[in-house]
Amino acid sequence: MQKIKVIVSTKNLLNNQKQLLPHANFNIFEADFIETKVIDFDVKNINQILIFTSQNAINSILDHPEIKTLKLKTTFCVGLKTKALLQENGFKVETYTSYAEDLAEIISLIYADETFTFFSGTLRRDTLPDALTENGIRFNEIQVYETV
Repeated sequence: MQKIKVIVSTKNLLNNQKQLLPHANFNIFEADFIETKVIDFDVKNINQILIFTSQNAINSILDHPEIKTLKLKTTFCVGLKTKALLQENGFKVETYTSYAEDLAEIISLIYADETFTFFSGTLRRDTLPDALTENGIRFNEIQVYETV
């Protein structure tokens, strides 16, 4: 007798995603384990180029009163879905990569003289800010959401 395997998804899956899974000997357990909450933030000190590494950061700024000003800025991001969400909301994405390490390298090699504003959450990884700091890149960080 075979044991039924369980696949755990930390996000609720879309119907088309579920259909991609073969109907074999496993069950799917799905739940949204991660919730976010927008934090009040100020956009007084925005630099030349905006950086986004998550869709949560984008969703957190879309209702900000200064969103029109932000959309005029050049934008860099990590991830194809992040890029698509930015473009769907009227941002011009100049550079995107699949990994933060790669974006940090491109910034350090090609855009070292520019200044950046990194929109993040309270539990973001240190990869990008650490790499930018190590390479002397001028940037500030604005936390726009918290993970609850």
